[in-house]
Amino acid sequence: MSEPLNILKMNKLIILLCVTFLYTGTVSAQNKKSIQKKGRTSSGNITEKTTRALWTHYQPGAYIHDAYADLSGNVWFATSMGLLKYDGASWTIYNTSNSGICSNDITSVTSDLTGKIWAGSLGGGLSSFDGQNWQNYNSSNSALPSNLIGELGMDPSGNLYIVSFGSVTIFDGSVFTPITIPGLLSCIFIDNNGNIYIGTGDNSDGVGVIKYDGIGFSNINTANSGLPADGATDISADAAGNIWFCTTDGLAKFDGNQWVVYDVNNSNLIHNFANKIAFDNNGVLWIGTTNGISVFDGLTWTNFDENDYNVTQDRFTGVAIDIHGNKWFSTLEGGILCYSDNGPGPQHNFSILSGTVYNDSNQNNILDAGENTIGNQMIRIDPTLQYTTTNNNGKFYFTRPAGNYTLSLIPGPYWNLSGSNPLSVAIPGNTVTDTLNFGIYPAQDIFDAAIYCNGNSPRIAST
Repeated sequence: MSEPLNILKMNKLIILLCVTFLYTGTVSAQNKKSIQKKGRTSSGNITEKTTRALWTHYQPGAYIHDAYADLSGNVWFATSMGLLKYDGASWTIYNTSNSGICSNDITSVTSDLTGKIWAGSLGGGLSSFDGQNWQNYNSSNSALPSNLIGELGMDPSGNLYIVSFGSVTIFDGSVFTPITIPGLLSCIFIDNNGNIYIGTGDNSDGVGVIKYDGIGFSNINTANSGLPADGATDISADAAGNIWFCTTDGLAKFDGNQWVVYDVNNSNLIHNFANKIAFDNNGVLWIGTTNGISVFDGLTWTNFDENDYNVTQDRFTGVAIDIHGNKWFSTLEGGILCYSDNGPGPQHNFSILSGTVYNDSNQNNILDAGENTIGNQMIRIDPTLQYTTTNNNGKFYFTRPAGNYTLSLIPGPYWNLSGSNPLSVAIPGNTVTDTLNFGIYPAQDIFDAAIYCNGNSPRIAST
């Protein structure tokens, strides 16, 4: 593998690293004008404050570095007091006193295709949690090159990407493969084609975003692209495959050919310093900035600031959309904000629609024992047109409010359908429908072919 271009200057990076990773302490409660309720955790109280009609503020009394919503309805927060979970009714904190987690200083959280939770830490390495058991990895018991983890990412195949100072390590479930990338790395994103985008935390050395395509590295920066700043704080993709970049000088979208930049001068983006982003169930983009929240549906902008949610500290460290459609924003010092369309407090009116695409070898339209599931198959849902692809286990997921929906499988060119397509389903709110399966089988038998020559003319014969 070739080294990425434009090595960052080490002295600047050490300073930035200290600012990014070593900012710890105790957070004071805010929002004097609010209704307060108490929720218990194993380590103390979490204050819930209903601040405005659509916003709820939670103050765990810790620094919060990341937010993640899993497919079981839980929302997870990486904090300086441990890994915090909200299940829709109660809060649980996992720390070194009550669990097998590797550290109390958690910096990032995600989950894999099996639902296992992964947490990176500040000095303790990496932990995984399957709901019952913990397993820890560090530089002493594994090939993990550093115990200082800043970000975690997961690709569509279930490989875990671990971002440390100066490296990205790929973990396939059994082997750690470190890739040396000198510098302060601020975020990571893996698209559906397996391309890795790594944001850097420096705006002066021209590094910008490092892209790795599995073969070599390239740089995306202000000199060779439409990226508005030489660094990125978050990277994501929409349903159409456009890549979005948060920068200190605005929000950028790249469709593979053209760049579009949104900033305070050409749009209603509330602030140029975009911290974190997430797309909701309808494809609407939610943007946490240094000075407020912007919502963009592709045409219209809606903005919220401290006058709406009544929190004066809003440097956002994470944005997560749960399966019920609630929008969660973590801030470094100001606690956790939850936005719900139906009023204060998390709402639970969304349902999960899921199913499996499988090789229906006997063409009976039933997922029988021994039949293989098939990944990377495209599923479409209507209304509110959206596409997704099946994971390595052949599973797909959508979250939707109560209503009538149609799901269509778009099979590859070498597959036939063995059952109904599309599928129509009516769902109530707050339910899980896991029976929306599609059976497919090969469109034609595959023959071995022998190539031979008769004179100067090659011929192909089936065997």
